[in-house]
Amino acid sequence: MSKTISNESLCVNAEEVDALTAPFFANLSVAGVAARAATLAAASLRADPACRRPPRAYDFAGPHKIAEREALALGRPCHVVAVSPAQHARFATLAVALNEVCAASQRISDVAETKVAMLYQRARRILTKAGNMSLTELERQAREFARDYGQHVRETAARKTIETPIYEHREIAGDGGATWRLLRSCLDLTVAGAALRNCWAAERPFSARYQEYLRTKQAEFWTLWPVGASKPTRALMLDLKTNAVVEVRGPANLEVSPAAPDVLAFLAGRRCKVLVTVLNSRMAVDHVTLPELLDLLTRTTTKPKDDSEEDDADA
Repeated sequence: MSKTISNESLCVNAEEVDALTAPFFANLSVAGVAARAATLAAASLRADPACRRPPRAYDFAGPHKIAEREALALGRPCHVVAVSPAQHARFATLAVALNEVCAASQRISDVAETKVAMLYQRARRILTKAGNMSLTELERQAREFARDYGQHVRETAARKTIETPIYEHREIAGDGGATWRLLRSCLDLTVAGAALRNCWAAERPFSARYQEYLRTKQAEFWTLWPVGASKPTRALMLDLKTNAVVEVRGPANLEVSPAAPDVLAFLAGRRCKVLVTVLNSRMAVDHVTLPELLDLLTRTTTKPKDDSEEDDADA
């Protein structure tokens, strides 16, 4: 038999068990908490009836029996520790959680009252008190911290994503001194949606879809700012694939005529078209054709007077 002992088994004495548990926490950046966690883990193995068995027992489970034979072959004591899968998972989970605690404890925040600063201070308190904690208490506090810290990291990543500018700053002159402004990021989009009370607002069901259009550069979103206004008064969506405006809305999704002067000014300045519905079909027209088309539609839909009405008028 080979004169080596498996990773799953080791003889029971202080040196051997500590050597078994230490590798789980070897990568922790704080040496004190690493040693403390290894000591508590070793004590947990010694106290676990499933891991500690008398020598030459006939009811050993497979791993324990193999471990006993290895120990005897190496001339080691016959009380054998076999790390069960449950204990292995327990120590691995604790090591991951403590890694978050150790990493966060070494960070500094300039503002003491922010949420992130409170997390860092909480990590330092856990490390300070780790020497007096039981393994169960250390697991509980480290697990809760890792959960909260993970949520903070995810929220920070999501916030960074929506704050990252997608487009450069750009403006187009509107009618009467007003200005069309290009929304540069998903954050700008949600802020404008909240101001206009439309589907761009973060709490609306379709907000994520509009953000995806912006993030992948499938569309541009513009808002109209009159002179001296504190918030926008109109918004439009430009489909970049067709180079056509597909939506023009006012506050609370109020419909706006595509022939409005500020919309025509945008079409001319951006050199794009707008989608309009003509006889139940959608067509894209530019700022020159649009007024003529709407005028034609208006004249053709006006009901002409018949001859009897004209005779009555003459009489």
